[in-house]
Amino acid sequence: MTAMSPVSSRAWASTPKLLLALAALCLAACGGGGGSDPAATTATPTAPAPGGASVTLTGAATFDKVPFNAASGSGLDFTRVVAAPARGVTIEAVGSAGQAVLASTTADDSGQYTLSVPANTDMFVRMKAELRRSGGPTWQVTVRDNTASDALFAVDTAAFNSGAAALRRDVHAASGWTGIGYGAARAAAPISLLDTAWQAMQLVLAAEPGITFPELKMYWSSRNVPCSEGAGGFCDGTAAARARGEIGTSFYAAIGSQGASIYVLGSADSDSDEFDQHVVAHEWGHYYQDNFSRDDSIGGPHSLNERLDLRVAFSEGWGNAFAAMVKADPLYRDSFGTQQRSDFSINVENNAVTFPGWFSEASVQSVFYDVFDAASDGVDTVSLGFGPIHAAMRGAIRTSPSFTSVYALINALRAAQPAQEDAISALTTAQLIVAAPDDFGSGETNAGADARNLPIFPAMTNAATRQICSSLPTGGTAAMYNKLGNRRFLRFTLGVSSNVSIAARNGRSGTDPDIVLYAAGVERGRAESETSGTETLTMPLPAGTYVAEVYEYSNLQGSAPRGNECFDVTLTIS
Repeated sequence: MTAMSPVSSRAWASTPKLLLALAALCLAACGGGGGSDPAATTATPTAPAPGGASVTLTGAATFDKVPFNAASGSGLDFTRVVAAPARGVTIEAVGSAGQAVLASTTADDSGQYTLSVPANTDMFVRMKAELRRSGGPTWQVTVRDNTASDALFAVDTAAFNSGAAALRRDVHAASGWTGIGYGAARAAAPISLLDTAWQAMQLVLAAEPGITFPELKMYWSSRNVPCSEGAGGFCDGTAAARARGEIGTSFYAAIGSQGASIYVLGSADSDSDEFDQHVVAHEWGHYYQDNFSRDDSIGGPHSLNERLDLRVAFSEGWGNAFAAMVKADPLYRDSFGTQQRSDFSINVENNAVTFPGWFSEASVQSVFYDVFDAASDGVDTVSLGFGPIHAAMRGAIRTSPSFTSVYALINALRAAQPAQEDAISALTTAQLIVAAPDDFGSGETNAGADARNLPIFPAMTNAATRQICSSLPTGGTAAMYNKLGNRRFLRFTLGVSSNVSIAARNGRSGTDPDIVLYAAGVERGRAESETSGTETLTMPLPAGTYVAEVYEYSNLQGSAPRGNECFDVTLTIS
């Protein structure tokens, strides 16, 4: 562990916009070279102005890393904080007069940095909450304060004079913990978020060393709070609510021109996630799925003991398993409560699932992690690591004609690993998931306690009519739009471009069927009129395979769900 400099740290602050503009002039030309791993950045000194005397400035960039208590359920343990390397962060020497950036580099994978700076100059060292690298691989990750005009976080040392000889200045981001609570600026929080992003990128880079990561903006604030949706506009999902810190939960989303974004809770004594690295890695997993694979999830509340829409089950099971892969730790923990002294945990290695099946995120996470890990337990004799999973996510799952689901995963892996086909199939069988011959789950026998859920994707032909039923969750009475049975799917294939009409009818007054049409997970059209008892979607389509989603609208949301409603769906091709 690098010894910390006695130089005191300035207050943690959001970087002013003017400084950001100045820093951008340097960052456009700053980058890292090779290192001990595919993603390691080298702290290459930035040359001083020609003819000017210079000195070498070195140091360590670190942050307070807060571990969990060894006792499950006891939350974070601030008595075991360690100064961990701030890997890959931007380090700048900034002139005290005018705050011009004198030199810039990135910390290496041990948190060390080296700069060539002007001699006899008053300056300070700044650690910025960002990871930047150009070339192959490429990334740009920043942590910003969504409650302060999205300003970039940074921490500065005290000012010093560079003198005429080589010198050292360490820069450290402290947790702000006083022993009974946060009594100082929580400087470590944004750097901890970056550390998780760094670890996630290393996992991906080991599988694909030259990959380009799309820009990611992470947003954190001590004012980012959990809250209930719809309470007087509180947590209403708007930009204005996010700017107030009303984010509801930590989440990933691709938000318009803002792009790929992860918002993280920071509410002390309630729910703060900056040191919950599995939680942050889970959200980074959604970023990965959105940008490198495909995520068909419709979102919404979920838990391990629910029967979910298969797209939601796949997405959330992937996020949990991916977090365990990143951390090389199957025990996923999330702290909360007074002094962050409580937590709940998920063991993704646990194959004992309450409601196993293709609709269970617990089953999906179990399959993912058993494919990945080196341990053999139960029926798990597979140890493929991340590479084959990455290849499946980047390839066959991304282009699957069906929705993203456990079937697309298993079929991609079995096709790529024929010698492991039986062992891979055994993982799904143990979770009561049929080793289906296609991505549509054909032949599945697990109906999730409701026979109307099978087949999952009934095949349709021209002029054929099939009955499907939209229902509430098994045993439920409330409208829940992302649970098993709310929405039903039908599939058909066109050999040539055709005009297609899909009609859903049941003749019952007050029913409101809706239809949404997809091709490889991309919406192609929808019909959502409020005509009682009937709905029709008509449109021209090119050759290809399509999935139609049909549901009773009141079963998805509203105070008066109708419950079981069956519709006769007719496909007409001309």
